[in-house]
Amino acid sequence: MTIKEIEQLSHSHPILVYDGICVLCNRFIQFLDRRDKQNIFRYATLQGKDGLAIQVKAKHPDEMETVILVHKGEYKTHSSVGLYIFYLLGFPYNLVYPLILIPPFIRDWVYQKIANNRYAWFGKTDTCLLPDTSRREKLLS
Repeated sequence: MTIKEIEQLSHSHPILVYDGICVLCNRFIQFLDRRDKQNIFRYATLQGKDGLAIQVKAKHPDEMETVILVHKGEYKTHSSVGLYIFYLLGFPYNLVYPLILIPPFIRDWVYQKIANNRYAWFGKTDTCLLPDTSRREKLLS
């Protein structure tokens, strides 16, 4: 897909770009997918072609330390991603969205501590984990 096509798709389907070899990241995707009752989210790995293109557009090339959310053509990174995802999931998950009022430098500091230690704390795989069949259709290249 081109960036223009990705941004167009993001108007109807928020696109979450995540680290495909990170166990924590994959578990979060599984958590999100089970709760995505409206089937709106789409996914791309940071290691994939579309994920790399999104990284460049979001001005985070070669950075595997943040997830990226593309929604309605806008790019969100770091701690804002998780909070916005919970907002999009609706009740009761959107009850955590008011944490967005915490200054970004504090939220992002906590986020970065987790991101920097995620492999040590949760592990990683040698290759991107394949999604189950129900999620494969939601995965961009």
